[in-house]
Amino acid sequence: TIAAVNPKARCTMKPSVGSLLLAWCWCIAGGLVAVAQPPIESLSGGFKRFQQGRLTLITDLPIDDELRSWPEVLDQAIAIWTDRWRVDPAQSQAWRLTAYLIGARKRFMESGLAPQVPPFEDGYQLRDTVFLIEQPSSYYRRHLFLHEATHWAMYRGFGGAGSPWFMEGM
Repeated sequence: TIAAVNPKARCTMKPSVGSLLLAWCWCIAGGLVAVAQPPIESLSGGFKRFQQGRLTLITDLPIDDELRSWPEVLDQAIAIWTDRWRVDPAQSQAWRLTAYLIGARKRFMESGLAPQVPPFEDGYQLRDTVFLIEQPSSYYRRHLFLHEATHWAMYRGFGGAGSPWFMEGM
């Protein structure tokens, strides 16, 4: 605002050590300082594995920030599901999910990563595994992930999910 009043004026304020410390603390609290991320493991056939918390993600696509957020998204969803379905949250601590996010369907099917999976359109859940075909946007990709993870959580919480009309309605 000084330049708006007098364009030749210069701000001569120098940051104090206290203000620099305050700014550093703000960056940490705001998540602006880089935090170590779990490593991405390269697998044969051009696949990558990312594991954090209860989620293992295997994909042939780049692992971006959206995919890195999925373990936290899954934890938040499980907290809601266990509350709504009256499942003991302690029981859910042992739940582990493997998600396959598939960019090139033919290469994936030929890789042998899904030997017992029948043909499917967009997503499929089998025991502790979900299979997801890449979607046109990150919104639909996350939506599909949570949809299939809902089937998985019903499988884990109740030993099954009931009839198909009920499963797909959840």
